[in-house]
Amino acid sequence: MDGEDSAVQKEVESNFNSFENVHLLSICHQGVSAARNEGVRQAAGEFIAFADADDWVEPDGFQKMMAAARQYNSDIIMAEHVLDYGEHTTLHQYKGTAQVFSEDLDSFRNDILKPQTGAGFAWGKLFSRRLLIESAVYFNPNLSAAEDAEFVFRAACHARNICYIPDLVYHYCINFKSAVRSFRSDYAERYILAMNTVRTDIIGMQSEERFLQSYFSFVLYHLLLIAVNYSYHPENPDSKRERKAQFRKLIGTEPFAEALQHVRYKDFSKTRAVTLWFIVHHQYSAVSWIAGFRHRQFRKFSGR
Repeated sequence: MDGEDSAVQKEVESNFNSFENVHLLSICHQGVSAARNEGVRQAAGEFIAFADADDWVEPDGFQKMMAAARQYNSDIIMAEHVLDYGEHTTLHQYKGTAQVFSEDLDSFRNDILKPQTGAGFAWGKLFSRRLLIESAVYFNPNLSAAEDAEFVFRAACHARNICYIPDLVYHYCINFKSAVRSFRSDYAERYILAMNTVRTDIIGMQSEERFLQSYFSFVLYHLLLIAVNYSYHPENPDSKRERKAQFRKLIGTEPFAEALQHVRYKDFSKTRAVTLWFIVHHQYSAVSWIAGFRHRQFRKFSGR
C-alpha cells in the first residue's frame, strides 16, 4: 500500500467509525471477488448486499427489500435500478409488478444468463446469508469478467424462493473510463474463461437443456462486448485487416461458433440484435463501424 492509498484508507476508516454496527475490512490488491468473499465470511446479519464504490442506494431501499424477503420467505430479492450517466438517467424495469419465483425458479435462472434483463447483477439485490454460507456460494476468484452473473446463477440454483419488487433501490453510475471499456490484450481470454465456467456450472446441474439457449445468449452478449472493447477497439494496435482476420478466427472458435448457430434475437436490444445479424452474416465492416460509433459515444459522455 503506498502513501496515497494509506491516506485514503485512514479517511474512510474515520468516516466509518461514526456509524454503529459498521465494520470496515481492508483487503489490498486482491480483486473485487476476494473483497466480496471476505465480506460474506465476516458478515453477521440476516441478509447480504453488494455495492460498487461509486454507486448508491435509495435511503429506504434495503428496508423495502428486507420487508419483501420476510413476507415471501425469499433467499434472493431483486429490485429495480437506475443507470446514471452523469446528468442522464435511465430506469431499468425487469417486471412490471412484484413477482415470486418458487415453482418457476428456472425462469429467473434463465434470465440471469440474459444480461439485458438485469437479473445477473450482484448489486441491486439482497442475498440470504444462510443461503450463501450453507451452500458455500462465493465469488469465483479466478474470474475478472462476468463474475457477477456466474455468482448469481450459482446462488439462484441453490435458492428455494426468489422474489422481485418493482421498487427503485439501486443507482448504478456508469463510468465510461472504466477498465471494462479499456483495451486489454487479454480481454477476450478473460471473458472466454467466464463463459466456460458458466457452462461448467450448468453441466453440474445435470440439466443442461433447461439453460442452454439462455447460455448461448450469454455467450453472444459477451461476444458483442469483445467486438467493441477488444477486436475493434480504437487502441487495438493491429491494422484493420488484422483485426478483421482475428475477429473472423475468434467467432470460428468455441464457445462462439456454437452460440452463433442458435441466435435468439429477442434476447437483445434492437441495436445489439442488428450487430449480431451483421456478425452472423459476416459483415465485419459494419461491426467495425458500430464499434467505432460506440467509442465516440463513450468519449462524448466521458468528456474526452
